[in-house]
Amino acid sequence: MFSKIIKSSFLLILIAVLSVAGIVSYHFRSVEAQSVEYDIAGWLWSDAYGWISLTSDNTCAVNNNCETDVDYGIKIDSQDKIIGYGWSENAGWICFGSTCQNQGDTPESSVPVAEFNPDSGQIAGWAKVISLAGDDGWIHLRRNATNNFNPPLSGEACYDCDPACDQWNQSCDAQGGNCVNTTCKKYSENEFRVCKTCFTRTKFDNTNYPEDAVSGDFVPGGNEYVCGNCGSDSNRCVKSGIGDSKRIVCGNSCSSCEIYGVARDSGSGSLVGWGWGGVEASGVKGAGWVHFNPLQGGGFIVYPWLETKYGAIYTPTDVKQRAQSVGVNATYCIFANSVWHINSKNCLDVVKNVLLG
Repeated sequence: MFSKIIKSSFLLILIAVLSVAGIVSYHFRSVEAQSVEYDIAGWLWSDAYGWISLTSDNTCAVNNNCETDVDYGIKIDSQDKIIGYGWSENAGWICFGSTCQNQGDTPESSVPVAEFNPDSGQIAGWAKVISLAGDDGWIHLRRNATNNFNPPLSGEACYDCDPACDQWNQSCDAQGGNCVNTTCKKYSENEFRVCKTCFTRTKFDNTNYPEDAVSGDFVPGGNEYVCGNCGSDSNRCVKSGIGDSKRIVCGNSCSSCEIYGVARDSGSGSLVGWGWGGVEASGVKGAGWVHFNPLQGGGFIVYPWLETKYGAIYTPTDVKQRAQSVGVNATYCIFANSVWHINSKNCLDVVKNVLLG
């Protein structure tokens, strides 16, 4: 009789555990289906109208007036669509993406949309200066026509670059004679296998690159053509310059380029590139060239310092932080299958300290 009670109790406990496990599993599946939104902040520069503010927080920062009645901003929604309003003291409101639907069709006879591609970092679509009628108010964020160049163009100012691997972990057979590279053991600090966004002209250390006799409008940060996926394992991109003043250069490895475009630099969250405002066949109209990365006050995507997209972090004790040196806020040792844009240093020493007390 007693054994039957034990078996029945165990069965009930097992059913309860499986039920809870099912609920938790369903919860995490539902959490993974969710997405997040990001704000875009900072400023853009228009050749025709000057500074364009991307958030009402700028009013607080510039005029120390944090109680403004007008709340505006640009954001990337959960579907990677860019929506919202910016403000120019000279041109008024600028809408982005589907927020401009009541402004009619774009010059391409399409419904206005602006999108962010998190994989490539590219931004495409439209914005609109509402005060300008017709096609003059539209700002194109990326020229759709792709140009293939032979020989390929050189990336003189590159962003969003993947570091090349200098030293690999290897897996070898029992005899140790047949080894294959598995994971990277040490990444290079000065060489990169590929850069997602490059500009073919730039001004760097008061020198125009590429160097020629033309006194063109070279811009710090990059201008001229915007190219994607420059470099390769055999033709690496390199960091060039002295001290902290450095740029990443990809040789003649950019074969797919566009006349202009906007992208994100994943290392800093900054927006880089150019949009065009006006009817291209008729010369400069509307906002003219719109610069997304001027030297001061450029636009950027507001990313959190540390974020979990698909659930909470659970620990058996409190989460604590302890500064190890001046200027370092905290040191974390993170174990995960995928960790993006976080550099973990001295992790092995931390583990030893934890294990050995």
